[in-house]
Amino acid sequence: MDTHKGLIEYDEAYKSTTDFMKHDNDESVEPLTTSIFRDSTRTQSVPELLTLDENHGLLDELYAPRCNKLDLYNQEEIEYLYEPEPPSNIESFEFKDGKLIFNASTGGVSEVANFCINEIKKHDIYDLDTNSRKAGKIELSIINSLGEQHIKKIPVEDYYKLGDIVRASYPECIVYSPKSRLFYNYLAKTYLDDKKEAGTIYTGKGGWKKIDKNWTYVCTNENFRESDRYLYKDRKSAQNFLKCFDHAIQKDKIKAILLLYLLWAHTSKLWKEISDIASPQAVLWLVGFTNSGKSTIAKALSGTLYEDPTIALMQFEGTEAAIDALLKDNQEQLICIDDFYPTYGEKKNDFNNKVNHLIRIVGDGQLKAKCTQNSKLEKGRQYYGGVIVTGESIDIQNQSSLTRCIIVSLTETDIRKDKNLSKLSNSPKIVNSFITEWINWLEDNQDTLNKYIKKSHDKYFDKATNSDNIARQNTLSLSFHILADLVERFMENTFDIHPPFITNLHHELDLILDEQRIHQKQLSPSEICKNVLIEAIELGQIIVAHSKEDFIRSKEANAYIEICDDEEYIVITHTAFKSSFITYAKTEGKALLFASIKQHLVKDGLMKNASDIRGNRFSVNRLATNPKRPWVVHIKKSILGPAYSNEF
Repeated sequence: MDTHKGLIEYDEAYKSTTDFMKHDNDESVEPLTTSIFRDSTRTQSVPELLTLDENHGLLDELYAPRCNKLDLYNQEEIEYLYEPEPPSNIESFEFKDGKLIFNASTGGVSEVANFCINEIKKHDIYDLDTNSRKAGKIELSIINSLGEQHIKKIPVEDYYKLGDIVRASYPECIVYSPKSRLFYNYLAKTYLDDKKEAGTIYTGKGGWKKIDKNWTYVCTNENFRESDRYLYKDRKSAQNFLKCFDHAIQKDKIKAILLLYLLWAHTSKLWKEISDIASPQAVLWLVGFTNSGKSTIAKALSGTLYEDPTIALMQFEGTEAAIDALLKDNQEQLICIDDFYPTYGEKKNDFNNKVNHLIRIVGDGQLKAKCTQNSKLEKGRQYYGGVIVTGESIDIQNQSSLTRCIIVSLTETDIRKDKNLSKLSNSPKIVNSFITEWINWLEDNQDTLNKYIKKSHDKYFDKATNSDNIARQNTLSLSFHILADLVERFMENTFDIHPPFITNLHHELDLILDEQRIHQKQLSPSEICKNVLIEAIELGQIIVAHSKEDFIRSKEANAYIEICDDEEYIVITHTAFKSSFITYAKTEGKALLFASIKQHLVKDGLMKNASDIRGNRFSVNRLATNPKRPWVVHIKKSILGPAYSNEF
C-alpha cells in the first residue's frame, strides 16, 4: 500500500470529463493537464456511487452527482493511506480518533474525512398556500474531529453537496479529495440506513387548514423566524392568563367583549368553513383618554402567536396599502391598529376614507380586489381575523360602517395598571397558551361544532330578530351570543375553575350590545336629519316663516310651518334642505348619502312621499323672490324633538 502526501488529481481515464475543481474560495480554475498519480499509465478503479433508485429500489429523492465529477479541496498537505483499487463492495464506515474511516473487505483502510454524520432527520415539506407537498429538507447533526457538534438543515437535493456545504460553514471539516467518491457512498449508506422521518415542515401562511379531512390550525415553522407562528401548550399558563386578565380589567362587560373578540379572531375561518350561519365580523374600537390603558391591553392581546408580537401592530397613520398588507399577511389572529385620532382640514377626507376602508375589509371579510400581471382577479382576497383599533375618540361617518363596529368606551379606572396588566404585556406566552387551549378544543370538537352553532342560533334567534335594531346589528348580536355559548362550553371542558364573569357572559355581552344601539341611533337617518335641521336653523341657513302667507311675501324665508291632517310639518325648499346636508357633512366630516336619508325618512313616516326626487312644486307664486314656485319637501316638525319643536 503506497503512502502519498498532497492533493491527488484524477486519473487520465476520468480527466477528459472533468470540468472543474474547487478551491477553498470556490473559484473555478483550469483543470490540471497532467496526472499526478505516481503511475499514470494505470487506470485507477473507483468505487461505484450508490444511487437510490437503481441500486436500492427507492424513490430518487437525492440528486446523485455523476461519478466522474468529484468535489476537490485545495487543502494543506495531509497524510493518508491510499488503496489503488478499492473494491466496489463497501463493507463499513466508522468514526475513529476524529477520522471517518472506510474499512474495505480486503482489509484495506482509507481515511475519508475528519467529520461524520451523527444523526440525520428528514422533514417533509407541505406548502399551505398551494396545498401540496414539496421536496423535503434534511436536518443533520455533524461531529467534527474535536467531538464538537454542528446542526445543519439543507434541502434534500443538496445532500450530495454536503462536503462543500459543511466546509463553507465549518472550515475545519474536510473531505479528503481522493476519497470523495467514498464520501458519496458514505452519504448514500447513511441516508438509507440511518435516516429518521422527522415529521412535516409547513410553509406559507399559517392558520386553519384542512389536512387529511380534518381542520387543523397549522403553524409555519420552515425557518423558525419571528414571523412564524407557534402554539404554546401549557394549561397552567393558560389558567394564569385568566387570573391576570380577570384582575387587570375592572368591568365584567369589558372583560366579556375582549375575551370573546380575542377568541373569535382565531376562529373566523373555521366558523365560515363549517357553518353557513353568519359570524361576528366587526372591528373592535377601544376609545378612551390618555392613560386609560386601552393601548396596553390591546397590544397585550395582539400578535401573541408570533415570537415577535409587534409584527401584528401598526399605527393608524399607515396608508391604505399598508393596512391591506398588514391584514393580508397576518390573518386568523388578532391585530392591533393603535393611536386612531380624527383629523381636521385637508386630511379629514383622506382619514375618513381610510377608516371606512378598514371597517369594510374586517366587517365584510373581503380585501380590496386586485389584478394579477395577466389582468386576472387575484384569488384568495378573503380576510379572516380580528382588528382592535385604539384612540381617544371615534368619528365614524355613516351608519353602514357603524354596524360593522363594536365600540367600547374606557375610563381611567377601567384598566388597572398593576402587576397583572404588566404580566399580560410582558409575557405573550401566557396569552398564547390560552389561545392554544382554545384552538385545541376547536380541533377536538370540530365534528360537533356546527351542531353547537345551529343549536345556539335557534336559541337566540327570536331575541335578536325581535329587536328594533337594523338587520346587520341584529346579526352581529346573534352571532356574538352563539360565540359566547361556545366559549362557555370550552371553559367548562378545559378549566377546573374560571372567573365569575364567564358565568354571566351573555348578560355582560348584552350590556355592550345595548351601548351599540345608542351609537347606532346617533347615526340613524332621523337623528342625522334632526341635527342637520337644528344646525341649519341656528346658523341662519334655514329661515322658517310662521305661515305659508309669510313665506310667500318674505324675501329671506326658505321654510314655513304648515298643519296637514292634524300634523305639523316644516316645509323647506329642496335647495335649502340639500345645502344644509352638504354644509353639515363638510363641517362634521360625515359621509352622508342625501338620497338614502330621504328614503329612510319617507319609510319611517317622517317625510311626505313625492313623485319627484326634489319633492313637490310650491302651489302659489311667491311675490318677492325667485324661483316663484320652488320645489319643497315636507318634514314632520316632531323630528326636531319636543324641546326644540316648541320654539316654533
